[in-house]
Amino acid sequence: MALTTRDSSARRAQRNRTRLRKLANGRPRLSVFRSSKNIYAQIIDDERGVTLAAASSLEGEKKEKGSDKDAAARVGSLIAQRAIDKGVKAVVFDRGGYLYHGRVKALADAAREGGLDF
Repeated sequence: MALTTRDSSARRAQRNRTRLRKLANGRPRLSVFRSSKNIYAQIIDDERGVTLAAASSLEGEKKEKGSDKDAAARVGSLIAQRAIDKGVKAVVFDRGGYLYHGRVKALADAAREGGLDF
């Protein structure tokens, strides 16, 4: 039986999260969600089950919305700033089922430049 695109993506995301659990060592997870129009990032403490910080390309002026690499970089620097304000410096990067390329890579690079360690 052939898997649908959604099933394949969910399977990739679950496989990625299983690997991350082994590497986490108590560090929170920087999770990325990418839609066709926006990009979102959350820092999640899986041990307590709470979101420590969140950022998205929906924040700010209407003209700053977007799904391009610039918007992803803004979200990456914003999530890094909010995480450091909460005292989080080291995270594990959860790309979900997305390839580490384009907008996901731009967000990760900006978060690293903002001071997050992963």
